[in-house]
Amino acid sequence: MNSRRKIVSKPVTSTLTVRFAAMFIIFLECGMWARADDDLPSPIEPSLAEAGDWAADFNDAQIACYNGSMNACDSLWLSKRVLMDTFLWQYGRTCGGRVDLAALRSAGAFRLGGPDLHCTDIFLGRE
Repeated sequence: MNSRRKIVSKPVTSTLTVRFAAMFIIFLECGMWARADDDLPSPIEPSLAEAGDWAADFNDAQIACYNGSMNACDSLWLSKRVLMDTFLWQYGRTCGGRVDLAALRSAGAFRLGGPDLHCTDIFLGRE
């Protein structure tokens, strides 16, 4: 029984260590240590779609992301309807322009098996 616990605890420990290290790199490279609950880096303006355009379905999520909802930011880049490297994907993936894509790459967020690093993970408490 003890050997089973040791086997199970090692992957969990290494996963948590990698995730913590990745978040540390992002905060260090972007200078984003939040000092208070309302202290978020400045977002960039969203690019809202015209009514009738398929991307208009994401206007509310872009506005919520701009206003600090990290769940809304994550919903943009995680949507199956949004292609990688489009403006919608980049806006969501960078948490409304608050995180640099290069910092995410450095943290391993785009590597197979790397940490997911959702906006809700990067800006804890900002759901």
